[in-house]
Amino acid sequence: MAGTPSFGEVLKQILEQYPSPKRIGRGREYTRVNTDEDLLDLVTNKAEQATKGVLGDLDDTFHVRPSMGQGDMSDIPYIPIQIPEETQTTQKGIYVVYLFDTDAETLYLTLNQGATEAQRASGLTGPPYSKEILSRHAESYRSQIDWPNRFTGGPSQLTEEVVLDSEEEPVNRADKYNAGTIVYRAYDIDDLGEDANDTLTKDLIEIVGLYQNLLDILYSVPEFEEDSANVWKISPEGGDDPYWTTWQKEGIASIGFTKEAVFRPDEEIDSPPETHNSPERQAYNVQKEIEEGDIVVAGAPKTKIDVAFGVGRVTQAHFETMAELDDPSAVGPSDFDHEVLISVDWYPFSDHGIAVNCLKEGKKLFHNWTVEEFNAQLDHFVGAVARRMVVQELAENEDTVINETVDRLDLTRVDNGHRDSSTRYFWVNSASESWHREDGEAFYKTTTSEGRQRRNQSAYKQARPGDKVLIYRNAPTQAIVGRGHIEAGLHEEYSETRDESVEGITIGWDDSLEGVDWDQIQSIPQLEGSELIETNNNYVITELSKPQYESILELAEAGGPNYFWMTASPEIWDLESIDKGEEVFYTAYNESGRKRRLYEEFERARPGDRVLFYESSPVQQIVGEGTVAEGLHKEQPEHRNEPVEGITIRYDDSLAPVDWQMLSSLDELKGTTVIRDNARGTLFPLSKRAFEAIRSVFPLNERIEDLRARLSSLNVSVELPDELYYESEADLRRQIQSSLNSGKHIIFTGPPGTGKTKLAKHVSKTVSNQHGDIVDGYRFTTATAEWTTFDTIGGYIPNRSAEGDELVFQPRIFLDCFRKDGSICNEWLVIDEINRSDIDKAFGQLFSVLSGDSVQLPYERESPIEIASLDESTTDDVLESIVTNQDIFPVTPSWRLLATMNTYDKTSLYELSYAFMRRFNFVHVGVPSLSKDGRVRTSLLNPDAEENYGTVWTEADESLLKPLEATYKQLSVIWHRVNKHQTIGPSIVRDMLGYLAASGPSTLEDPGPALTDAVIALVFPQLEGMSPQNQRSLIDSLTATSVQTEAGIVDLTLDESRLKQKAEDFFDLPPRSDE
Repeated sequence: MAGTPSFGEVLKQILEQYPSPKRIGRGREYTRVNTDEDLLDLVTNKAEQATKGVLGDLDDTFHVRPSMGQGDMSDIPYIPIQIPEETQTTQKGIYVVYLFDTDAETLYLTLNQGATEAQRASGLTGPPYSKEILSRHAESYRSQIDWPNRFTGGPSQLTEEVVLDSEEEPVNRADKYNAGTIVYRAYDIDDLGEDANDTLTKDLIEIVGLYQNLLDILYSVPEFEEDSANVWKISPEGGDDPYWTTWQKEGIASIGFTKEAVFRPDEEIDSPPETHNSPERQAYNVQKEIEEGDIVVAGAPKTKIDVAFGVGRVTQAHFETMAELDDPSAVGPSDFDHEVLISVDWYPFSDHGIAVNCLKEGKKLFHNWTVEEFNAQLDHFVGAVARRMVVQELAENEDTVINETVDRLDLTRVDNGHRDSSTRYFWVNSASESWHREDGEAFYKTTTSEGRQRRNQSAYKQARPGDKVLIYRNAPTQAIVGRGHIEAGLHEEYSETRDESVEGITIGWDDSLEGVDWDQIQSIPQLEGSELIETNNNYVITELSKPQYESILELAEAGGPNYFWMTASPEIWDLESIDKGEEVFYTAYNESGRKRRLYEEFERARPGDRVLFYESSPVQQIVGEGTVAEGLHKEQPEHRNEPVEGITIRYDDSLAPVDWQMLSSLDELKGTTVIRDNARGTLFPLSKRAFEAIRSVFPLNERIEDLRARLSSLNVSVELPDELYYESEADLRRQIQSSLNSGKHIIFTGPPGTGKTKLAKHVSKTVSNQHGDIVDGYRFTTATAEWTTFDTIGGYIPNRSAEGDELVFQPRIFLDCFRKDGSICNEWLVIDEINRSDIDKAFGQLFSVLSGDSVQLPYERESPIEIASLDESTTDDVLESIVTNQDIFPVTPSWRLLATMNTYDKTSLYELSYAFMRRFNFVHVGVPSLSKDGRVRTSLLNPDAEENYGTVWTEADESLLKPLEATYKQLSVIWHRVNKHQTIGPSIVRDMLGYLAASGPSTLEDPGPALTDAVIALVFPQLEGMSPQNQRSLIDSLTATSVQTEAGIVDLTLDESRLKQKAEDFFDLPPRSDE
C-alpha cells in the first residue's frame, strides 16, 4: 500500500482529477458527490489529513473540513481552514480556503468570506447586492492588514463561466468566491506536487497568521468597559410582524408558547428545568433570571444565518412589567399572542434585521428556542453589526452605530476608535500645482463648491496626522507627481470662496516623484481589484493598503524613462531601410489634421524615453527598439505641406520578431491599452515591466537552440499505475516501453473495464514527469462518429474582432499539441475509443504526420498552415523559420499519440484501415483467465490472496474491504459468467464493489439485492449488441447455484425475477419463441 501522499501531492491530485464544471450537473458524467468514491476520499479524507498535518501544532486552533458538495457535486471543491469561534461553515464569517479552479488548472489559496451571509444581508434590506457587499467588506479588510509580496490583494480570478455546447454556463459560486476574496495566492498545476511542500506550508502558515491578525484587528473595536449586567438573547420569532414591530412600539420583549405547553403563561416556574431549551426553561429565564438593567439582544436564525434586530436595556423585570398591565392580552395588535413580557428600551438596528456574524461560543449566535444567555461578547457583536450596516449603506460610519448603541445602553467605551496605531495610506488627486513645493499644504474639503458631499467620505474620516499620501496629477501628466502626509485630520476651516467654515483635511507636501503613470499603476498586481482601479480613480481621496502604497512608491522612486509602444504601418515606415542611429520624425496628427489617438502620450514623451517598434498588418510583430530624441515639437515632413507637431525617435537596434499572438499572451500586457485596442493607434504607454517582458522574449538564437534541445529521441521507463493490477505486468511494461522508445504510437486494445484509458493517461503523465524538458504533458479527448478534420486539425471560423464576413483559421486539438498561445509545445494526445470516429474523415492529412512526414494543410493565416516533422538532422534555417512563423506547427521526435479501443467495438463501429493501423503498435490489455481446472478463480478478488485485484482496490479505498470480504466469491462467479458471453474487465467489477459499499451495511448480511442492482446498472449496458438468445442465456446463468470455485461451492443470490424483468425492459427482448 502506497504511503499517504504529501500535502503538495494531494493538492495537485485534486486539481488533476476533479472534473471541469462542464462535466458536472444533472444528466452529465458527475452528479452526486459519491459518483467517484476515490475522488470523494481524496477531496475529503486525504485532503483533511494532509492539511492538518501541515498545520501541525496549530491543528487544534482551526476547523478543517474539505468538501466537494452536500449531495450534489459542487463545481469548485474547497478546503476551508476556520477559527471555530468565527465560523465553522463557508456560508458565513471570515475564513481561509483553498479553491480549485479545475477548468483553468489553477489553485487559489484565499482569505475569504461567507457568501450566503452576504446574500441574506441583501435579501433583508435590498441593494447593495451580495457581490457588492462582499467586495466592500474585502476592500475594508485589505486596508487594515499587510500581506507578503507573494500574495495579491484583490478578488481571486476563478473561472466564472465555461462554454458548453456553444453556450456560456456559470460556474456555481465562483463569482461570490472572487468577490469575497481579501487576499490570495494562485498556483498553476506545475507549482504543486511533492517538491512544492515547503512553499505551500510557508504560504498556509502565513495566511492563517494573517487571518488571526485580521480578526484581532476587527474585534479590537469597539471595546466596552465590563458591565455588571447579564446579556441575554431573545428571539422575536423570526422578526416578522407583529413581534419585532410591537416590541419597538411597546418597549417590550416577549415570549409565547404553543397550545401543547404543559403550563399556563401566567404560571410561575419555581426552579430551573434541566433542559435548557424547554418551554419551562424559557419561562423561568424571563420570570426569574432576567433582571432590571440586564441587556437583551434581539435576533433569530434565518436559513442558517444569524440575523440581529436590535439591542436594549431591561427597564422592568417580568413581574414588575406584568403588574402594571391590566390586561396583558391587550398589548399589541390583535394577532399578537405573547403574554410573558419584560420592559426594554430598544436601540433598533433595522426593521428587517441585519445578517451578522462574530466570535462566539458554538456554531451560531441565535437559536430557534427563545431565551438564553448571549454567547458572544457584546462589543464584538456591536462592532460586527456596525461594519455590516456601513457596507449596506444603513449607516454613515461605524462610530455612529457604536456610539449610539453605547449611549442608549449607557455603556462605557474604552477604545479610541482606531483599530490600531499604525499608519494609514492614501491616494489624492491634485487639481493644482500651487502647493507642490517644500512646506506646501492643501486643504481638501469634504464637499464640492455647490455644497454636495464628495464621494468616499470614509477616507476623510480615517485620515490622521502622520498618515502617508501619494499625490496624483490628473492633467496633464496623469501620473504620480509627489508624496506627502496628513498634516491635520478632519476639521473645519474658513473658506473665503464660500464665506463659511467647511470640513476637510490638510495634506502637506514632502517631495517630488516621477515615472509612474496611470497605465503603469493599473498593471501593478497589488492594485488588482482595489477601490482605486475599480472606480477608475473616481474619488478625490482613496485609502490604500500598505502593500499598495509601497508598490506604487517603489516604482516612482525608481524614476527613469517612460516606456512606449510605437505602431507603424510597413507601407509608411519600413524599418528594414532605416540604419541604426537614424532619427525619424513621427507626427502627432494624421493626414486629415486630427490628433492621433492617445495624443496625450505624445505630450508626455521626452528625450531618453524608450520605444518599441511594432509593424502593423500584415507583419504584426515587434521588430526593433529606439529612444525618444526630442519631445513634442513642430517639423515639416516631406509628405506634408506645412509644419506639424510630432516627436523624433532614434532607431537603436532590431529585435528578434515577437508576433501579436505571443505579445497578447504575455501576463505583463494583459489589460493594457495596447492590447485592449489591438494596437490600433500610434503611441501607447507601457510599464517598465511590460517593456522588459517584450524585450526578454527569447532572442532568436536562444529560441532556435531551445527548439533544437527538444529534438532528442525518447528513452523512457514506465511503471504501471499502482491502482491497477495486471497479471502480466512485466510483459505489459515491456510492450509499452519498446513501442514508445522505437518511435511508435500506441493503441491499447481490450475489453471494457481493463483500465486502458487510465493506463494511457498514466503513461503520458509519467513520461512528461520524467522528460519535462521535451514533453509538456498531454491532452485527452474522446473520439466521436461526428469527428472531421475540423475537430482534429482545425478550420475557418468567423473573425469576431473584424467587421464583415472575414474568416480566420483556428487550430484544434491535434495542432494544439504543437503550438498553444503562440508558444511551441509538445503535448501528447490521448484519444479514448478512437474507432468511434471515421478515421479517414477525421484524420485526413494526419496520416503522413503519424509516419514522420511534413505536410502543408489547405489553410492559411499570414502564411500557409504547415505541420513540420522534425528530427536531430533538421537545419538551423528550418528551425528559424519555425520559431518565427506561427503558422508552422512542429512535431518533435518525442511526440506520441496514445489511443484506446474496446475489443468488441471492432464489429460495431468504424473499422481501422490498414494504412492507419500500421502507424501504431497495438498493445492488448486483457483479462486473465477466470477459471482453472474447471473451477472459478476466486483468488483474483480474494483480499487475503497474495496477488489480486481486491488488494489493490482496498488499499486505495478501505471502505471497500468489508463488502469485498462478504461478496468476493459471488463477484468472482458473476464476472466469470458474464465473460463467458461478453468480456468485461476488472474496472467494472470494481465499480460493482463500489456500488455495494454505497448500499449500506445491510449488504454485508444479504448482498443479493445490491448485487442484482449492481449488475443491472453496470453490466447490462455492456451487453448491448448481443443476440437475444445470448442475453437470456447470460441472465439465466447469473442465478446459478452450486458453482464450483477455488473457495468451494458458491450459490448466487441475485433476484432472478428482477433480473429478467429488467432485462426485458432494458433490451426489449422478444418472447422466447420469437428468438
